[in-house]
Amino acid sequence: MNFENYRELCRDASIALSLPDPDRLANEGLLVKDGVAMSLFHDDEFVSDRLFCYVDLGPVEEAVRTRYFERLLMLNLLSGSKTSGVYTLDPASGNAIFCVHIMQPERLDGKQLAAMLDAYAGRARQLQQMTIADDLSFMDTVNQLFGLDEVSSLNELA
Repeated sequence: MNFENYRELCRDASIALSLPDPDRLANEGLLVKDGVAMSLFHDDEFVSDRLFCYVDLGPVEEAVRTRYFERLLMLNLLSGSKTSGVYTLDPASGNAIFCVHIMQPERLDGKQLAAMLDAYAGRARQLQQMTIADDLSFMDTVNQLFGLDEVSSLNELA
């Protein structure tokens, strides 16, 4: 994918998402969807077969930091094993983030990319609303986050 294809894809996705500035995503690599900040990057000289997407999950309160990180690591076990992205910390802001490489972007159209970005924003909102440090078991958190019906073990998720 070259930069012009990337620009067109970003513009089409921005229009599908009803973003106020359809050129911002391609020009700045930034968008905000339903209050969730995301970055999307493409560098056809560095790696031309993927887009790099970073979804800001927000700050991690000091009081729940250990439990939050524990949950993010467990979520990595699920999402990372299926190559659907990983959870980590942004070294610049200290916020939790979801990172995903969108492979073969030339196969996507704007509506498909918009649906992916919308789903990532939805997952981020769920995590933000689900007070991750609450008393939900990990499996209950997974069931809610991924919209699953009563998965009772990690083996069922593999």
